[in-house]
Amino acid sequence: MHLTTPFPEVESYQRAVARVAEWLEETMLAYAGRTAVVIRHRATFYALEYLIEGIPLLEIVGSPWQCQPGWTFRVTPGFSSQHPSPNR
Repeated sequence: MHLTTPFPEVESYQRAVARVAEWLEETMLAYAGRTAVVIRHRATFYALEYLIEGIPLLEIVGSPWQCQPGWTFRVTPGFSSQHPSPNR
């Protein structure tokens, strides 16, 4: 499932979560109270589901995937990603 082992010449889902968490923290500071549009791929979606919705990464990766336009994630004030464990 590539949770911790990277795909060939790419990153693991755990690394994608860490990357998105860092971006999310920076974006929240720069755009506090405003709307941000994210153009994403599957790993970014997985990271947002994990970081914002609190769904375990193993569960997200193991679920059937179907891209749907218009997914919305809301981050509340005081949110902190803290690079959580990929198996919470």
